[in-house]
Amino acid sequence: MKSVKFNTKILEVNKSSIIEILNELPENFKKDSGGGWSFLNMCINKDGFQWTSYHKIIDELVCLGNAAGVLSFPFPKEMWGALPGGMPYIVIL
Repeated sequence: MKSVKFNTKILEVNKSSIIEILNELPENFKKDSGGGWSFLNMCINKDGFQWTSYHKIIDELVCLGNAAGVLSFPFPKEMWGALPGGMPYIVIL
């Protein structure tokens, strides 16, 4: 939904923190266990608790994960409209 630009040096310094936060999400998001899940489910952590109610926060985490190379989208953007809520699926690599 937006264009962002990151300082690659700062991103690399914080990559382990980004991974740590992404690892708090359910296994369904992980490439090797669930294969990916809807953006809409990213507000729930692996223990079943809602950690945020703001899509803006989730979007920021998606942007950071994508920029760090540890998160991707299994379906092209053109298909997102056919997915639940018109939201992308997310895969944690």
